[in-house]
Amino acid sequence: MGKVIFINERVEINMDNIKFQVDSIIEEYTDGSLPIDPVVIAKKVGIPISQVNFKSVKGSVVLGGIKKNKENISIYINANDSMARKRFTIAHELGHYFLNHINNKGEFVDLHRDVLAVKSKEEQEANEFAGCLLMPEKKLVEKFDQLRKLNFGTGMIEMELSRIFKVSQSAMNVRLKRLNFRQPVPASDGSDYLKTIPG
Repeated sequence: MGKVIFINERVEINMDNIKFQVDSIIEEYTDGSLPIDPVVIAKKVGIPISQVNFKSVKGSVVLGGIKKNKENISIYINANDSMARKRFTIAHELGHYFLNHINNKGEFVDLHRDVLAVKSKEEQEANEFAGCLLMPEKKLVEKFDQLRKLNFGTGMIEMELSRIFKVSQSAMNVRLKRLNFRQPVPASDGSDYLKTIPG
């Protein structure tokens, strides 16, 4: 069995299955160059993306959604979000599509800005999918090692990786934690850098 993580001590997600599926999607629908463009993938599978000025729902800002109407599937994103947030939302909605969540419910409307506040298995899997898609492990390790060799400090590595992969620093922080890249280790110049924790 692949690596399993528990989020909020309730929901089990098999990360290896999601990673394997995302790696196949990247290979099939992109040229593999960074940053991975979720819009290109959506176009190649025939899913249009619309930017919408959402109203708040129950006091929460709507980030986006995916809707299936018969055989037509559409993704909606918040027009007021940053480019990094829009990219993550599109990748997240593609997660619902590729992980077959949409076949069961017909639509998902995403209200949560705090990734750790999300409780449903489908939402957590879609977040994991988005992280794997936008920040592929192999490319992330490669770029991480390049920056570490330059003796970048912890904050600088995270900031530079966010820039390279075109994601928010909070998304990069979560991804680095998921991959166990969060242990600071002294660098040769006395600063610290992140090191992979063997696992």
